[in-house]
Amino acid sequence: MVFQYVIDQKFETVFAKHSGDVKINEMSTLYREILASPDFFPGMSFCRDTRGAKLPDEWSYGFFSGPIRTEVNNLLIQLGECRQAWIVDGGKQFAIAHQFLRSNRLTHSGMIDRKNFIDERLACDWLGLPEKFEIPFP
Repeated sequence: MVFQYVIDQKFETVFAKHSGDVKINEMSTLYREILASPDFFPGMSFCRDTRGAKLPDEWSYGFFSGPIRTEVNNLLIQLGECRQAWIVDGGKQFAIAHQFLRSNRLTHSGMIDRKNFIDERLACDWLGLPEKFEIPFP
């Protein structure tokens, strides 16, 4: 997998960064790893950054609302009530992220408030992080 993540308990936020060619099942793998971490607790906010990544061509509304929907939804339910910011690099990634949001908005994971951003600072503000906060990616 080509992702890394940091769980910041002080700010109750998980920061995930994807790079290179993202695998089709990488989102599920990332959620499973985070949920298994002793540092994670339900209700933590999420900040996903895919600006340095190439997202799978298969990721579309049809993909997200298909069979994978149940698997991802079961993982999302375990996150608890939280906010998820997805930082993208532009139009194509924004469209993919929006399709993911639309495919899950009427599921049990509706307790997750999700929003896509092109600007990292706006994502941090929306997550309630301090003004001078820097995302702690390695």
